Amino acid sequence: MTSNYPYFVEEKKYCAICENEVPSFLPWQDSKSSEFLRQFEIVGSDAQNFSCPVCMCHDRERHLYLYMKTLGLLEGLKGKKVLAIAPEMNFLKKIFRPDINFICGDLHPELYANHFSPVLKIDLQKLEFRDNEIDVVFANHVLEHIKHYKVALNEIYRVLKPGGYAVLQTPFSPVLSDHFEDDMIDSDELRIKFYGQNDHERIFGMRLFDDISAAGLQLSIYRHDEALADFDSQVYGVNKRESLILARKM
Repeated sequence: MTSNYPYFVEEKKYCAICENEVPSFLPWQDSKSSEFLRQFEIVGSDAQNFSCPVCMCHDRERHLYLYMKTLGLLEGLKGKKVLAIAPEMNFLKKIFRPDINFICGDLHPELYANHFSPVLKIDLQKLEFRDNEIDVVFANHVLEHIKHYKVALNEIYRVLKPGGYAVLQTPFSPVLSDHFEDDMIDSDELRIKFYGQNDHERIFGMRLFDDISAAGLQLSIYRHDEALADFDSQVYGVNKRESLILARKM
Protein backbone atom coordinates (compact mmCIF):
# COMPACT_ATOMS: atom_id res chain seq x y z
CA MET A 1 0.00 0.00 0.00
CA THR A 2 1.32 3.40 -0.95
CA SER A 3 0.45 6.37 1.26
CA ASN A 4 -0.99 9.53 -0.28
CA TYR A 5 0.49 11.60 2.50
CA PRO A 6 4.06 12.79 3.05
CA TYR A 7 6.38 11.30 5.61
CA PHE A 8 8.59 13.32 7.92
CA VAL A 9 11.40 12.58 10.35
CA GLU A 10 10.20 11.27 13.67
CA GLU A 11 9.82 14.58 15.51
CA LYS A 12 7.62 16.10 12.77
CA LYS A 13 3.82 15.73 12.77
CA TYR A 14 1.27 15.95 9.99
CA CYS A 15 -2.45 16.75 10.15
CA ALA A 16 -4.40 14.76 7.56
CA ILE A 17 -7.38 17.12 7.88
CA CYS A 18 -5.78 20.51 7.14
CA GLU A 19 -2.71 18.94 5.47
CA ASN A 20 -0.25 20.99 7.48
CA GLU A 21 3.03 19.95 8.99
CA VAL A 22 2.96 20.85 12.68
CA PRO A 23 5.62 20.70 15.41
CA SER A 24 3.30 18.79 17.72
CA PHE A 25 -0.33 18.08 18.51
CA LEU A 26 -1.97 19.57 21.59
CA PRO A 27 -3.05 17.42 24.54
CA TRP A 28 -6.65 17.22 25.66
CA GLN A 29 -7.20 19.73 28.47
CA ASP A 30 -8.19 16.97 30.92
CA SER A 31 -5.66 14.39 29.75
CA LYS A 32 -4.49 13.30 33.22
CA SER A 33 -6.26 10.09 34.17
CA SER A 34 -6.39 8.56 37.62
CA GLU A 35 -4.63 5.36 38.60
CA PHE A 36 -8.10 3.81 38.87
CA LEU A 37 -8.88 4.57 35.22
CA ARG A 38 -5.46 3.50 33.98
CA GLN A 39 -6.21 -0.03 35.19
CA PHE A 40 -8.88 -0.31 32.48
CA GLU A 41 -6.35 0.29 29.64
CA ILE A 42 -9.08 2.20 27.81
CA VAL A 43 -8.92 2.35 24.03
CA GLY A 44 -10.13 5.73 22.78
CA SER A 45 -8.76 9.12 21.86
CA ASP A 46 -5.05 9.86 21.98
CA ALA A 47 -5.27 12.37 24.82
CA GLN A 48 -1.64 13.46 24.44
CA ASN A 49 -1.99 14.15 20.70
CA PHE A 50 -5.55 15.40 20.73
CA SER A 51 -5.98 18.57 18.66
CA CYS A 52 -4.21 20.11 15.70
CA PRO A 53 -2.76 23.55 16.52
CA VAL A 54 -3.72 24.82 13.04
CA CYS A 55 -7.28 23.61 12.35
CA MET A 56 -8.12 22.33 15.88
CA CYS A 57 -9.42 19.02 14.56
CA HIS A 58 -9.36 16.15 17.04
CA ASP A 59 -7.36 12.95 16.77
CA ARG A 60 -10.51 10.89 16.23
CA GLU A 61 -11.41 13.05 13.20
CA ARG A 62 -7.95 12.52 11.72
CA HIS A 63 -8.12 8.81 12.41
CA LEU A 64 -11.60 8.36 10.93
CA TYR A 65 -10.61 10.30 7.81
CA LEU A 66 -7.53 8.12 7.31
CA TYR A 67 -9.60 4.94 7.73
CA MET A 68 -12.36 6.14 5.39
CA LYS A 69 -9.95 7.28 2.68
CA THR A 70 -7.61 4.29 2.85
CA LEU A 71 -10.45 1.74 2.86
CA GLY A 72 -12.09 3.42 -0.14
CA LEU A 73 -15.24 4.40 1.77
CA LEU A 74 -15.23 8.09 0.86
CA GLU A 75 -16.13 7.56 -2.80
CA GLY A 76 -19.00 5.36 -1.68
CA LEU A 77 -20.68 8.37 -0.04
CA LYS A 78 -21.61 9.88 -3.40
CA GLY A 79 -25.37 10.36 -3.62
CA LYS A 80 -25.94 8.98 -0.12
CA LYS A 81 -27.98 10.25 2.83
CA VAL A 82 -25.56 10.56 5.74
CA LEU A 83 -26.61 11.12 9.35
CA ALA A 84 -23.87 12.63 11.54
CA ILE A 85 -24.64 12.55 15.27
CA ALA A 86 -22.67 15.00 17.43
CA PRO A 87 -21.11 16.10 14.13
CA GLU A 88 -17.39 16.73 13.96
CA MET A 89 -17.25 19.66 11.59
CA ASN A 90 -13.59 19.49 10.59
CA PHE A 91 -14.10 15.91 9.43
CA LEU A 92 -17.36 16.74 7.62
CA LYS A 93 -15.81 19.75 5.86
CA LYS A 94 -12.97 17.52 4.71
CA ILE A 95 -15.26 14.92 3.15
CA PHE A 96 -17.96 17.37 1.95
CA ARG A 97 -19.19 17.17 -1.61
CA PRO A 98 -22.45 18.62 -2.94
CA ASP A 99 -23.82 15.22 -3.95
CA ILE A 100 -23.86 13.95 -0.34
CA ASN A 101 -27.02 14.66 1.66
CA PHE A 102 -25.66 15.44 5.13
CA ILE A 103 -28.05 15.53 8.09
CA CYS A 104 -26.34 16.75 11.26
CA GLY A 105 -27.91 16.30 14.67
CA ASP A 106 -27.26 16.65 18.38
CA LEU A 107 -29.27 16.91 21.58
CA HIS A 108 -27.78 20.40 21.98
CA PRO A 109 -27.76 22.00 18.52
CA GLU A 110 -27.17 25.44 20.08
CA LEU A 111 -23.55 24.40 20.58
CA TYR A 112 -23.01 24.40 16.82
CA ALA A 113 -23.67 28.03 15.89
CA ASN A 114 -22.02 29.36 12.74
CA HIS A 115 -20.99 26.01 11.32
CA PHE A 116 -21.08 25.15 7.63
CA SER A 117 -24.08 22.84 8.00
CA PRO A 118 -27.21 23.35 10.14
CA VAL A 119 -27.49 21.07 13.15
CA LEU A 120 -30.91 19.71 14.09
CA LYS A 121 -32.06 18.55 17.50
CA ILE A 122 -31.83 14.77 17.17
CA ASP A 123 -31.96 12.11 19.88
CA LEU A 124 -30.18 8.92 18.80
CA GLN A 125 -32.48 7.00 21.14
CA LYS A 126 -35.56 8.20 19.22
CA LEU A 127 -34.76 8.94 15.59
CA GLU A 128 -37.49 10.63 13.58
CA PHE A 129 -36.62 8.92 10.32
CA ARG A 130 -38.43 6.21 8.40
CA ASP A 131 -37.27 2.62 8.42
CA ASN A 132 -34.50 1.99 5.87
CA GLU A 133 -34.01 5.70 5.11
CA ILE A 134 -30.34 6.40 5.95
CA ASP A 135 -27.28 5.13 4.07
CA VAL A 136 -24.56 5.96 6.59
CA VAL A 137 -24.54 6.93 10.28
CA PHE A 138 -21.52 8.59 11.87
CA ALA A 139 -21.63 8.18 15.65
CA ASN A 140 -17.97 8.86 16.38
CA HIS A 141 -17.45 8.71 20.15
CA VAL A 142 -21.16 9.05 20.89
CA LEU A 143 -22.40 5.83 22.52
CA GLU A 144 -20.49 6.47 25.76
CA HIS A 145 -22.68 9.56 26.28
CA ILE A 146 -26.00 7.74 25.87
CA LYS A 147 -27.88 6.30 28.83
CA HIS A 148 -29.87 3.71 26.88
CA TYR A 149 -27.28 2.85 24.26
CA LYS A 150 -28.98 -0.43 23.27
CA VAL A 151 -32.05 1.57 22.27
CA ALA A 152 -29.77 3.79 20.18
CA LEU A 153 -28.22 0.73 18.49
CA ASN A 154 -31.69 -0.58 17.65
CA GLU A 155 -32.64 2.81 16.22
CA ILE A 156 -29.51 2.90 14.09
CA TYR A 157 -30.38 -0.54 12.72
CA ARG A 158 -33.97 0.51 12.03
CA VAL A 159 -33.17 3.63 10.00
CA LEU A 160 -30.24 2.19 8.04
CA LYS A 161 -30.92 0.93 4.55
CA PRO A 162 -29.91 -2.67 3.82
CA GLY A 163 -26.25 -2.44 2.88
CA GLY A 164 -25.83 0.77 4.86
CA TYR A 165 -23.39 1.08 7.70
CA ALA A 166 -22.66 2.94 10.92
CA VAL A 167 -19.32 4.12 12.31
CA LEU A 168 -19.51 3.34 16.03
CA GLN A 169 -16.22 4.45 17.56
CA THR A 170 -16.39 4.65 21.34
CA PRO A 171 -13.91 4.26 24.23
CA PHE A 172 -13.84 0.73 25.67
CA SER A 173 -11.74 -1.41 27.96
CA PRO A 174 -10.19 -4.55 26.45
CA VAL A 175 -9.61 -5.96 29.95
CA LEU A 176 -13.29 -5.91 30.96
CA SER A 177 -15.75 -8.50 29.68
CA ASP A 178 -18.78 -6.55 30.93
CA HIS A 179 -19.37 -2.80 31.17
CA PHE A 180 -18.48 -0.82 34.27
CA GLU A 181 -21.43 1.35 35.29
CA ASP A 182 -23.42 2.01 38.42
CA ASP A 183 -26.54 4.04 39.10
CA MET A 184 -24.84 5.59 42.14
CA ILE A 185 -22.32 7.27 39.84
CA ASP A 186 -24.69 10.12 39.17
CA SER A 187 -22.79 13.41 39.49
CA ASP A 188 -20.21 15.21 37.38
CA GLU A 189 -17.57 14.62 40.04
CA LEU A 190 -18.23 10.90 40.26
CA ARG A 191 -18.42 10.44 36.48
CA ILE A 192 -15.05 12.15 36.09
CA LYS A 193 -13.57 9.95 38.82
CA PHE A 194 -14.94 6.62 37.59
CA TYR A 195 -15.64 7.15 33.87
CA GLY A 196 -13.06 9.81 33.03
CA GLN A 197 -15.47 12.49 31.83
CA ASN A 198 -18.49 14.23 33.33
CA ASP A 199 -20.82 13.35 30.47
CA HIS A 200 -19.90 9.67 30.11
CA GLU A 201 -22.40 7.05 31.22
CA ARG A 202 -20.09 4.02 31.59
CA ILE A 203 -16.88 2.35 30.61
CA PHE A 204 -17.68 -0.16 27.91
CA GLY A 205 -16.24 -3.66 28.18
CA MET A 206 -15.84 -6.18 25.39
CA ARG A 207 -19.57 -6.96 25.59
CA LEU A 208 -19.99 -3.82 23.48
CA PHE A 209 -19.29 -5.85 20.35
CA ASP A 210 -21.86 -8.49 21.29
CA ASP A 211 -24.38 -5.71 21.91
CA ILE A 212 -23.78 -4.26 18.45
CA SER A 213 -24.25 -7.68 16.86
CA ALA A 214 -27.37 -8.32 18.96
CA ALA A 215 -28.94 -5.21 17.40
CA GLY A 216 -28.74 -6.99 14.04
CA LEU A 217 -25.63 -5.23 12.75
CA GLN A 218 -22.74 -7.11 11.17
CA LEU A 219 -19.41 -6.01 12.59
CA SER A 220 -16.24 -5.31 10.65
CA ILE A 221 -13.21 -4.33 12.74
CA TYR A 222 -10.28 -2.70 10.94
CA ARG A 223 -7.08 -2.49 12.97
CA HIS A 224 -4.69 0.42 12.54
CA ASP A 225 -1.64 -1.80 12.10
CA GLU A 226 -3.39 -3.61 9.25
CA ALA A 227 -5.57 -1.03 7.48
CA LEU A 228 -3.23 1.92 8.14
CA ALA A 229 0.12 0.19 8.24
CA ASP A 230 1.70 3.01 6.16
CA PHE A 231 0.62 5.71 8.60
CA ASP A 232 2.85 6.19 11.63
CA SER A 233 0.47 6.92 14.50
CA GLN A 234 2.93 9.33 16.12
CA VAL A 235 3.38 11.33 12.92
CA TYR A 236 -0.34 11.54 12.21
CA GLY A 237 -1.40 12.03 15.83
CA VAL A 238 -3.77 9.10 16.27
CA ASN A 239 -4.15 6.19 18.67
CA LYS A 240 -2.81 3.08 16.95
CA ARG A 241 -4.79 0.93 19.42
CA GLU A 242 -8.10 2.29 18.13
CA SER A 243 -9.61 0.16 15.37
CA LEU A 244 -12.38 1.29 13.06
CA ILE A 245 -15.69 -0.16 14.28
CA LEU A 246 -17.95 -0.49 11.23
CA ALA A 247 -21.42 -2.00 11.64
CA ARG A 248 -23.45 -2.91 8.54
CA LYS A 249 -27.12 -3.69 8.06
CA MET A 250 -27.32 -6.72 5.79
